Amino acid sequence: MLLDREISAERKVFNFKNEIAKIYYDNFKKASSIELKVLFKTKISMKLISIFITLASFIIIILFIKPLLENEITSGEFIGIITALFSLNQILSSSLQDASKNISEAKEYMKDLNTLLNFDKNSSYLKEAEHNMFFDSLEFKDIYFSYRNSNENILNGISFKIEKNKSYAFVGRNGAGKTTITKLITGLFDNYRGEILINGQDIKDYDPSEIKGIFSVIFQDFNIFETSIYDNIAFKSAKKELSDEKIIRVLKELKIGHVLDKLEDGIHQKIGKINDKSIEFSKGVGQKIALSRIILSDSPVKILDEPTSALDPLTENWLYEQFKKIMKEKTSILISHRLASTKICDQIFVIDNGKVVETGSHKELMKKDGLYKKMYTSQEEFYYESI
Repeated sequence: MLLDREISAERKVFNFKNEIAKIYYDNFKKASSIELKVLFKTKISMKLISIFITLASFIIIILFIKPLLENEITSGEFIGIITALFSLNQILSSSLQDASKNISEAKEYMKDLNTLLNFDKNSSYLKEAEHNMFFDSLEFKDIYFSYRNSNENILNGISFKIEKNKSYAFVGRNGAGKTTITKLITGLFDNYRGEILINGQDIKDYDPSEIKGIFSVIFQDFNIFETSIYDNIAFKSAKKELSDEKIIRVLKELKIGHVLDKLEDGIHQKIGKINDKSIEFSKGVGQKIALSRIILSDSPVKILDEPTSALDPLTENWLYEQFKKIMKEKTSILISHRLASTKICDQIFVIDNGKVVETGSHKELMKKDGLYKKMYTSQEEFYYESI
């Protein structure tokens, strides 16, 4: 937080560097205290090793006194043995003390290393997404879910069904559980009660690589990786089937073709701060790159979780219209706070207190005097008042 370039603006505006520096110093003192304890234990073990080696040397010397007195060995040989023992004592003391010190210091790191080494190399979580997956339906049946160390349910017996080749939207107040639904759909959490069925089969019966292949997601806190534009888009797809022309066409449909035209390497331009030739994009351009990632993915279900938060309302509206054209006769799920964007969806699920409280198209829900109409009217009035 003190050095990261990404939060330099907040660091300067909110002037929290002194507070963060204090937190860093407090944690540094704790770390120093732990290190001193480790050092103390190391010193004790080093002394014990030294004492043990010295006692062993004296015992060996005592054992050679009798042969010396009985003239079985000469005094020169006896002195040679003593000299060798003390040299060995010095060498062993130094080596074993260093080894003890290194083991004590590395003990905590070894825990993480052992966890890594013991990780199942054949785990299905490490497999790449399967391609050309079949999708017919997704159903939540009476799902309850709460986050770890929380006694409050985010989802309270929620049920709904999604069918292929239709577009859906989840809307609701903050904290209603919309993003949580996305995480359950994509298999990121499995500590829920109830049933989640994909094509009529329990989601837990699917291999994680198959779940990755069925769903393609762009989250609100999406990431643009410090590699080329092409790799940012193609890594979710079967690269051999994704040509430069396909990527360029979609990027132009999303109206960032003019950005590509200015780049020396086109879609193979490096992004970020990797080297001197790398460039950085605005968050709006970044969102369009992330959006093209799921458009070009061969996953049958596309999920957009607040994907346009960095765009102005006009660009957002245009983008959703474009997305609707591109995703025609495909399955898509949209999560958004801006209810105007949900007009493009065939069916809207209104979430409140972890349950679906209303469902229908935009027109159907506006005819009801329910939560959706209340939220939509509230947002509409805000824009009118702003004018």
